[in-house]
Amino acid sequence: DDDDDDDDDGSHPARDVRVVATSDPSVEPDIVVEGPDIFRAGRDEGSRCAWGDKPWVQTTAEPSMFFNAWEWCRHETDPVMRLETGLAHFNQDLVYDAKKTTYVWSPYAMTHAWLMRDHLADRLRAFRDNPPDLRRHMVGWASGNCQEHRAQIFRALQRASNRGWREGRVDELGRDGAVHALGACEHNVRWSSSDEYPPRGTKPWELYKDYRWVLALENSAEPGYVTEKLVNAMASGAVPVYYGDSRAARKVFKRGTFVDVLEIWRLKGHVPGDPEVPGSPPTEADWDVIADYVVAIDRDPDLYAKFFAHSNALNEEPESEVYDDAVKFEIGVDYPNEPFPQIDRPVGEQIGPDSGATREAVWRLRDLFRKKLEEQDAWELRRANGAAQKAPARGGGLAAKH
Repeated sequence: DDDDDDDDDGSHPARDVRVVATSDPSVEPDIVVEGPDIFRAGRDEGSRCAWGDKPWVQTTAEPSMFFNAWEWCRHETDPVMRLETGLAHFNQDLVYDAKKTTYVWSPYAMTHAWLMRDHLADRLRAFRDNPPDLRRHMVGWASGNCQEHRAQIFRALQRASNRGWREGRVDELGRDGAVHALGACEHNVRWSSSDEYPPRGTKPWELYKDYRWVLALENSAEPGYVTEKLVNAMASGAVPVYYGDSRAARKVFKRGTFVDVLEIWRLKGHVPGDPEVPGSPPTEADWDVIADYVVAIDRDPDLYAKFFAHSNALNEEPESEVYDDAVKFEIGVDYPNEPFPQIDRPVGEQIGPDSGATREAVWRLRDLFRKKLEEQDAWELRRANGAAQKAPARGGGLAAKH
């Protein structure tokens, strides 16, 4: 959202534009935001596929394996923008026309990180009354989506804990090596005397308040797919053990604030999967490598403390993240833009000449709503001159229908 007066370098001073999101079928929108076919409830009824003559945006919130990339409501034009939580469809000509649609990488994690920023931006302050290194239990995990790779790492941690801690042992600080599954998957501990499972909506800093480590395991290691799982684990104050696209994750959180499973394997020269089946999923032996790594650090206070070298876990300058040749991550090639939107960073700083797709997307939206923005600018000028008493009914903002 920018001012309409161009600077000499083509940039635009940032300003706010009021945007109202609505699902009310009686409200005529300025732009339609549409999700993929998995969110089809009501699509054949009411207004789900109405307003096909309006500008529109495609948006996804799931891995590409879970939705049809081509099935959308009927529209008169191509979408202005495709907001993707992952990168599986980036530069895929069969999915979108790059000349008409801007592909913007907007990881699902960014929204959740903004909502939980008070527990992420200053962890030493947020958890001073419950220091992670002094918490009673070692590993906590809660999931209702049971998958084999999740079960394998959980069981590997149980085995490693029994080797490194010896079952039932408590150290001089009152800590133990317990590995707990609080959710339905691998469930082995009750939430309370009255509840088998944690109540729905329990905040992560309450859910994992007794744990030093938390598992954050994506449904898929799809490129760019970073979700609330890593955010929740980080916001709990514990150290996340993350399995997913760690290149993308390091654009959201600083390197060294979480256990990067893929990086640990790489640094140890360990190639996961069945050596006789290229591309096969990790095996029990692969997860044992990670589990032993976690337990070794858990037993060494100095090594554990290194995960808190940065009180602010958020990566304020993702463009500065450096990748070696083995795991390069190049803007415009591997991904279209830095994670968007970035937390507590002015929009103007996110649409510079080297920002990639976010700059292009903002320009397209500006051109699309230039008249409305000019109307608002005119009203602001009249107000400044004392000529206007209230905003015009339609000129004060944009209506987005989702």
